[in-house]
Amino acid sequence: MKKIVVRLGKKSYSIIIKPGILNNVSEIIDKLHPSVPVAIISDSIVSGLYGKKLKADLQKTRKDVHLLKFPSGESSKNHEQLKLLYTELIKKKMPRNSVIIALGGGVTGDLAGFAAATYLRGINFIQIPTTLLAQVDSSVGGKVGINHELGKNLIGSFYQPKIVIIDPHVLSTLPAREVVTGMGEVVKYGLIADKNLFLLIDKNLDSLLEINNQKLISDIIYRCCRIKAQIVEKDEKENNIRKILNFGHTFGHALEQVTDYKVYTHGEAVIAGMRWAVFYSHEKGLLNSQHYAEIDKVLGRFGIKVGNINTDSILSAMSVDKKISDNQLFLILLKNAGKTLFYKVKDNKELKFVTERWINSAAKKNHINY
Repeated sequence: MKKIVVRLGKKSYSIIIKPGILNNVSEIIDKLHPSVPVAIISDSIVSGLYGKKLKADLQKTRKDVHLLKFPSGESSKNHEQLKLLYTELIKKKMPRNSVIIALGGGVTGDLAGFAAATYLRGINFIQIPTTLLAQVDSSVGGKVGINHELGKNLIGSFYQPKIVIIDPHVLSTLPAREVVTGMGEVVKYGLIADKNLFLLIDKNLDSLLEINNQKLISDIIYRCCRIKAQIVEKDEKENNIRKILNFGHTFGHALEQVTDYKVYTHGEAVIAGMRWAVFYSHEKGLLNSQHYAEIDKVLGRFGIKVGNINTDSILSAMSVDKKISDNQLFLILLKNAGKTLFYKVKDNKELKFVTERWINSAAKKNHINY
């Protein structure tokens, strides 16, 4: 078992990583929150795979255990679905000392976490991530929220879980596309903070995408969680260094929005966003040609394809990005793998020019599926 402590004073919590831990997770939860009512929130797919089993496990030691389901997919991360969850929690008379367990991927963690943060002004919250993306990224750090029709993740809060429980064994049930989605975030950590991790991914990418080396995948999950924990400890509310976790997300979120969240998974969009960001870094002379070619080659190995995207639509979506301050967009760019910098876009014409050049280049390379 691997353990990381996210040190945030009274809000500190542990991340536990252990293959097979989902088989006896009730022992951990009983120590933290004995006997209290539990609401497991999960999507329509994961609830069938693991939700019923978790519910039965928890019912051994407590009376009130409820499994609340919602339709899978990014389109459920909205105010309407959140209201339905509130209604179920109220109908089941969940008290203030109860626990919400987010069982699933990033959408589940965001939606269930925001419900926990706001129901009765905040109740206990546990993350049990079942996708690679959620295990390496979204389950850690306390970001919870929903999308708005005008932008992604614009409504939300920082609300830390009581514990994060990670079972790498569950990744064996992931579709190949979901593995790619999560691996995009893994590459992100290598690029922003750990060059050796980036090189390890490059060397072992085929094996990682097949999830056939449990020790390697567990080690990579641990390394990503440790990086994020260290960053969150320094900057919980994303006022400074935590912004580097958004590398690739400015363009990625815009891409998701302009395609109505129906074409790309989050990780696929982030991979596209990282390619855009390293291209931008190279165009501005921050990343030399050799390093640019090496990084872009790795990102290209994911085999994602692209067609024509309207530049003005992308720029419009970027205009409501959370990283805008004083009407200026701040980008996370690279000097090399493991070395980032904050870049203030002073001229929107520059942003449009570079973005248009990258879109045209990406379409010719045929690397992203649109």
